[in-house]
Amino acid sequence: MLVVPIFNEQSDCLDSVFKNITTRDTLIIPVVNAPEQTYVRDSRVQYLPEKIERTIACLDALRRSSPFPLLIVDRVTEGQRIPPKEGVGLARKIGSDVALSLIAQNKIKSRWIYQTDADAVLPSDYFFRNLPVAGAALFPFKHVSRDTALQKCARLYELHMEYYEKSLSESGSIFGFTALGSTMVIEASTYAAVRGFPKKSAGEDFYMLNKIRKLTQIKSVAGAPIEIEARLSDRVPFGTGTNLKKISSLLDQDGSEGDFKSYNELCFGALKCALEHIKQISRNPEFLNDFRSRQSQNTTDKAEFLAIKTLIDLGIIKQVDQINRQRIDPHQKLQQLTNWFDALKTLRFINQMRLEYPDKSLLAIMKTKKQKHESI
Repeated sequence: MLVVPIFNEQSDCLDSVFKNITTRDTLIIPVVNAPEQTYVRDSRVQYLPEKIERTIACLDALRRSSPFPLLIVDRVTEGQRIPPKEGVGLARKIGSDVALSLIAQNKIKSRWIYQTDADAVLPSDYFFRNLPVAGAALFPFKHVSRDTALQKCARLYELHMEYYEKSLSESGSIFGFTALGSTMVIEASTYAAVRGFPKKSAGEDFYMLNKIRKLTQIKSVAGAPIEIEARLSDRVPFGTGTNLKKISSLLDQDGSEGDFKSYNELCFGALKCALEHIKQISRNPEFLNDFRSRQSQNTTDKAEFLAIKTLIDLGIIKQVDQINRQRIDPHQKLQQLTNWFDALKTLRFINQMRLEYPDKSLLAIMKTKKQKHESI
C-alpha cells in the first residue's frame, strides 16, 4: 500500500506520480486534506480558499476515475479538515493507520507501508525492489526542475543533506539518515510499535525516522531514484522548499555556488568526541565524575571541552543519574544514552558547534574531502 498526502495539487497529480508504473495491484491511499481556515492566523489565510478549492477539484477528479485501486480519505471537505499545526503529519498518520488496519485484517499481503508525495515521480520498478530486513527503508532520490537555476539550487541542497548524513555516520552516530517523506517505506509492525507518524505540520518524516531508529534499523534501497519536483516554498519554516528558496536568494545575489555554506568539518569532530564520552560513561560509572571535572578545567583540546560542555547543557548528567538508578548492564546503559542523544539532540549539538566553528563553503569542503580520498 502507498500513502499519498495531497494538498493544493493539480487534479491529475497522481498521473504524474505513477507515470512509470504499470502494475495495478497496489492499493493507493490518497489523503486529500486541507487546514481548517479558522485556525490559520497569518498572511497565508488570504491564499487558503483558492488552495482548498484546488484540492477539492483534485478530490473530485480522483472520485471520477483512476487506473489504480484507490481508498480515498477526504479531509478537505468542510468540517473534516485538519488543524494546521497537525498538517501533513496527521495526513500521513491517517493514511498509514488505515493501511496498518488492513494489514492486521489480512486484507493486504505486503507488510510494507509505502510513503510518497504528490510532487514525486516513482521509478518503474518501485514496487518490485528487494527491500532490506529493517524497520524502515529509504529509496534514493533526486530533485528535478526544468529551471536550470532551480536545478542548481536543488543539487547544492542535496549535497548539503548527503554531507550531513555521511558526516554523522562517520562520527559514529546511528542517526545518519536523510528524512524525506516521499522516499520512506515502513514495516507494519515497526509502524505500530512507534505508534505512527507524529501530528506535525512539518518535519514529521524526521521525527518518524528518529523514533524508528531508536527501535530498529533503517536501511537504504538500491536502484533508480525517485524524482522529486524542486519547488520554492515558505509554507513551513524548514524543509526542502524553504531551503531551496534561501539558496536561490543567495545565488541571485552574487551567482556563486561556492558561497553556499554548510557545516564546518570540526563540528563533526566534536560530535565524535561526544559519542566517545557517552561510551565511556556507560562502561565506567566513575568516568562521570571525571567528566564533570573536565568541564571546569582549561583543557587544550577545544573539541573535547565543547563536547563535554554541550552534553551537559543538553542534560546528560540528569539522564545518567536516572539510568544509574536502574539495575542494567553497560550495554543497556549505552543503548539508553544513545536513544537519549537522538537525531534531534544531535542536530542541536551540531548547531551549538556552529557557533564555535563557522560554516564553510560546501563546494570547498567537497573538494578537500575528494583530495584526501584520492591521496589515500
